[in-house]
Amino acid sequence: AAGRLHLDSDTVVTMRFRRLHLDRPYCVTTAFLPVAVGRGLLDIPEFAVTGVQHNLTVLSVVERVAGRPIAGADQTITAELADARIADALECREGDPVLRIDRLYIDHNGDFLELAINHFNVTRYTYRFQMRANAP
Repeated sequence: AAGRLHLDSDTVVTMRFRRLHLDRPYCVTTAFLPVAVGRGLLDIPEFAVTGVQHNLTVLSVVERVAGRPIAGADQTITAELADARIADALECREGDPVLRIDRLYIDHNGDFLELAINHFNVTRYTYRFQMRANAP
């Protein structure tokens, strides 16, 4: 994670959380952050206590703590089989297919602010993308 964030050290702050819809988990995210940003998130009560449900987005808090907006993200989408930890968090079986979406968020200076590795339960989540071209 530290390498993907282009950090000078191997030290990162890691957070793991589930997202729910109608009280059922559809996504588990593991976020890796540079220490300077991650420490600021640990001061947010909603993030510091295990099991707390909230409507905050990690990205909005990362921007506030970092003091600069996220300017973009590099995204990779793939499928993989759920290991025991992911299966337990998503309420599926070990070995079931899950959708994995990695997002590496960057600011306007080219500094990486967060690596988010998301695993989605494919029975509860659909990825949609729509693209439009401008008329000539």
